[in-house]
Amino acid sequence: EGLHYFFISQYKNLNMLNIQYFRFCLVLISLWSCVFTNAYYYCNKQKKLCRNDKHFMCDLDSVPSKGVVLGVLPLTGSMKRLYVDRHNEHRNRIAGGEQKFGLPSRGYFPKATRMREVIWDDELAYIAGIHAKRCNKQPDDCHSTERFPGSGQNLYKNETGKPTTGTDMIVYAIDSWWAQSELVDDGNAMVDEFPKGIGEPDRSDTTSSISFDVFIDYGNETAVQGELPKSPDAWKKIGNFSAIANERAAFVGCGLAVCHNSTSNAYCIHVTCNYSRTNVIGTFMYKKGNSSASECDYYESVPSSKYPHLCKNTGKIFEDGK
Repeated sequence: EGLHYFFISQYKNLNMLNIQYFRFCLVLISLWSCVFTNAYYYCNKQKKLCRNDKHFMCDLDSVPSKGVVLGVLPLTGSMKRLYVDRHNEHRNRIAGGEQKFGLPSRGYFPKATRMREVIWDDELAYIAGIHAKRCNKQPDDCHSTERFPGSGQNLYKNETGKPTTGTDMIVYAIDSWWAQSELVDDGNAMVDEFPKGIGEPDRSDTTSSISFDVFIDYGNETAVQGELPKSPDAWKKIGNFSAIANERAAFVGCGLAVCHNSTSNAYCIHVTCNYSRTNVIGTFMYKKGNSSASECDYYESVPSSKYPHLCKNTGKIFEDGK
């Protein structure tokens, strides 16, 4: 009887292991199916989304991998809120006319009459997370989506000899992008017509990168609207700041990867944030006026209850993804 019970119990244990293994396989199949399905989706719409460029999701090697991924920061609710809140704190300050420009300070940016809060978008975050895992601070050629055909991008890299907390890196990344406001010479001119008011080109190699996706054809140096500056450095040095301050960039999704560089034996933190819109040469960054959040009805909205100088984001996507 005891031997019979032993075999029965072992059979049950083996059966449970088979069930768990089967479930594990189903999860893997689901994940791979999701990846390939999404890749096919972007490749199938590549011409529409990217014109003559390849979509990043169709050619991951267009951003070569430069490290080993040790881990990614899980996108918990608190992490998403941290990304969103840090963006909105900066947007609220500039919309309220409380953000200085220049170093030393040359004045304050004008108030914004209809700048919305940014809210989280999972699709933008999905693509941004895959980019971060390339361990490479190289912007991709195109990461636009059907809902956001003119998507913008900010990239950040921090190399350290030891691991650091992901929450700190999120704050450092967003704050470093925003610090480019110190490089602006004329805040009013820049707000009226991007990228005016940014002074001489900065030819140093910095951690700042921005991609203009659909709007810019680097080969011919032309833009759908306006003209490309003679030197791309003239706008690249403030590209990260302006991406956050863009009125139309009301949706954001980010990813963070911890990488290891075997050459320098250092840990690298890579942060990628993708936005619903990017700045277009020759257009305004945001609508300015005497009173912040005074024209929220333009976006069928009302002033935010949390950020007094911003308009509430209802989640509605308007023409051209704005």
